Amino acid sequence: MDPRLLNTDLRARYLERLRSTLRERLWMTVPHERLIGHAGPKHPARIEYHTPMTCFTELRLSQSAPHWARYGLLGFVVSRMFVLERAGGPVQYLRCHLDEPLVGNLVIVFDWLNEQIKAGLPRATDVWRALFFQTGFFKAMSNENLDDFAYLDELEWRIVHTDHQTRDGRIVATGQQLPPYRIPLKPEDVQMLIVPDAHVRADAMPELQMWAGSRLPPVLTVEEVQHM
Repeated sequence: MDPRLLNTDLRARYLERLRSTLRERLWMTVPHERLIGHAGPKHPARIEYHTPMTCFTELRLSQSAPHWARYGLLGFVVSRMFVLERAGGPVQYLRCHLDEPLVGNLVIVFDWLNEQIKAGLPRATDVWRALFFQTGFFKAMSNENLDDFAYLDELEWRIVHTDHQTRDGRIVATGQQLPPYRIPLKPEDVQMLIVPDAHVRADAMPELQMWAGSRLPPVLTVEEVQHM
């Protein structure tokens, strides 16, 4: 999204998304992740998974233009500890190529676990779920069978849903399909807010001040962060 293309309608939509996030917390979306590799000669391996997650980037704000051009002009800056305390962390980038052995190894383990589950092996399902959670931190660095490194420079971190985090209240079930979960966000959790432009900031400021009180973080536009 190019901020020069903003109009009244787009500003209103961004403002509503900001209000919604402050009121109802961060979304956990369910992207379709796909990894490919090999598990032996002429044996392609594929892993596809759908699991609720919230994604972040560690890009410097001054270098974030390609990121917000792809994903939008609204940002919530949190600390690494915010992510780590919710069992999150940086992703591990994989090649996503038919020569990739890591995906093949995972497929072999998943296949073996499925056999143990069918055989009734105690705790096999628990092990499968643990491995599935771990797999949620694997991400393709390139488009399939290309070495274009399309996603490598995003420096992505993730919070992936776990029942444990839900029980502790760090992740909240919504009872809805979209989003199925949200992450509570308090004013002290937010180090900075990034908004599309000064018009959106001005319109949002009364509600931001009510939400944050004395803990209101800096509120900068995407143009302003380019100079940090």
